[in-house]
Amino acid sequence: LQLSANSTLSIAQNYLIANGTRVNLDEQALLLVRSIEYSPGIRLDELLTLLPEMDPAKVRALVFELCHQDTLELIRP
Repeated sequence: LQLSANSTLSIAQNYLIANGTRVNLDEQALLLVRSIEYSPGIRLDELLTLLPEMDPAKVRALVFELCHQDTLELIRP
């Protein structure tokens, strides 16, 4: 996974601009996006390990939704 944003400075203000669209981030989405920001190319299983306090089904649903919004990109190694 990687972010579809050129700049991640807006994450500090709880939103992200990706592909020209502003996406407001709640607390859980913010944790997820920051984890991906710090580890571009992270795999979903690694992300689940990094975020043990989040329900795995919620993480998967959030990743799906952010990919659907073109905020995240799925990449192959």
